[in-house]
Amino acid sequence: MPPLSPRPAFLCGLLAICSLLILAACGRAAPLLDASSIDAGTLHVDGDAAEWVGHLRSVDGAPLALGVAEDDEALYISILTTDADAVRHTLLTGLVIWVDVDGGQKKNYGIHFPLGAWGGGRASDPNDRRLRDASDADPAGWLQAMLGRLALLQEEVRTVHDRDSLPGLEVDGRLVAGTLTLELKVPLQGAAYALDASQTSIWGIGLETPEIDREAVRAQLQARRGPRSGGGVRRGGGRGQGVRGGAGRPSPPEPVEAWVRVARR
Repeated sequence: MPPLSPRPAFLCGLLAICSLLILAACGRAAPLLDASSIDAGTLHVDGDAAEWVGHLRSVDGAPLALGVAEDDEALYISILTTDADAVRHTLLTGLVIWVDVDGGQKKNYGIHFPLGAWGGGRASDPNDRRLRDASDADPAGWLQAMLGRLALLQEEVRTVHDRDSLPGLEVDGRLVAGTLTLELKVPLQGAAYALDASQTSIWGIGLETPEIDREAVRAQLQARRGPRSGGGVRRGGGRGQGVRGGAGRPSPPEPVEAWVRVARR
């Protein structure tokens, strides 16, 4: 029998991760996790979680698995989910990863990526062809179209940047066969957006899918459709129902917010 290729081996590893997600849904995850013993020098921010297999842990209160590692230069975070609602909400509004260097739940430093098709509840540019051409038929392509930008949140100030414009800060993601992987690298020194972790022994890591601003989404959808004739009368349960999208389309999933503490090594 020929040896297994790396991809099937990785998919086999997902079975163990899925069991972690089940434990998370049951609320059995430990509130304090240990940082991974993985060698951060082997990590690459490329949206492929193969290096993290065996180093991901369930997140209490969310259908997500989380991996955290660090070296002297950077903090590395990997997130994986197979939950369809979590994947869908992330594609709609993106995901905010909060880092509290004091080990608590302060939202003083966060990275919002991907921004989501609706910009985290904010109407995005209806003329952005990358998003207009991507559709539910190609969610993986939709994700890639949105990964070109990220938002940095520091002390209640939100700034949007091109993905490659912040040296030392890296993000990437991948959606394959219903499995969403997001990876983040945050510098610990050398930049105004670096984390100051010199006095901490525990990270506080928060994961949040922003709530959907339905009014902003309705305005965005109307802008994409263009002016309507006939006084704007909408019939039945068609496409004119904004966020809910008409008969047969599910309502937006509930937002996720979960926190873990991670003991540094």
